Amino acid sequence: EQVRAITDGKGADVFLDASGDNKGGGVKPLARGGYWIVYGAQSSSETGLSGSDLLSMLFNAQTLRGWSLYGVPTATIAATLKQLIAWTLSGELTIIAKDKFALADAAEAHRAIETRRTTGKVVLEP
Repeated sequence: EQVRAITDGKGADVFLDASGDNKGGGVKPLARGGYWIVYGAQSSSETGLSGSDLLSMLFNAQTLRGWSLYGVPTATIAATLKQLIAWTLSGELTIIAKDKFALADAAEAHRAIETRRTTGKVVLEP
């Protein structure tokens, strides 16, 4: 709903999914022709996509694709990280971390991650 609201109802062109949500959570925010890229498998649920989710993706020309670092040459990973760091330092890439904890609350931050109460990056602040 939030993605649709900030895109005037269009939806996201690309949904990068680090959780490996296989319950269809990536379908709802996608725009027509959008890509759902799964690059993580933190979700242990065995409930698969429903038939209606698959039909929705088909009729909306959407793509589901998996990706992994396994088999990617170390030199490629290093070059990519170097570029990402350069973009971050120059301000071209902004990293958004909505979950922030005081360093003294590191144990609580870990509990929040373990119980899946966080989304994306978690930052410990001094």
